[in-house]
Amino acid sequence: MRLLVMLATNEMNVTRQHSFAEHRAEMERHAAAILSRFPEGSKLFTNTRHGGENPDFYERVSGCWPMSQYAWDFGLLTVSDDEVGLIWSFDAS
Repeated sequence: MRLLVMLATNEMNVTRQHSFAEHRAEMERHAAAILSRFPEGSKLFTNTRHGGENPDFYERVSGCWPMSQYAWDFGLLTVSDDEVGLIWSFDAS
């Protein structure tokens, strides 16, 4: 869920999001609604470089393996038996 919230922030960086504390609960509800489409056992993939097995996406992401011409493009690919979801963000700055 935190990855989806992070993708919705300015510069894909929660630490730089103005008024994040005030909007956090609403952003998490929206992320949970999207993820609710994918049942337990769905596969989740991302192209972020963030240390550890359970990264905290409310901390700054250290990098990614871009899939476009932009230096920063990353997101979430979700796959269930019935559906594929692709949530992506591009920083073209």
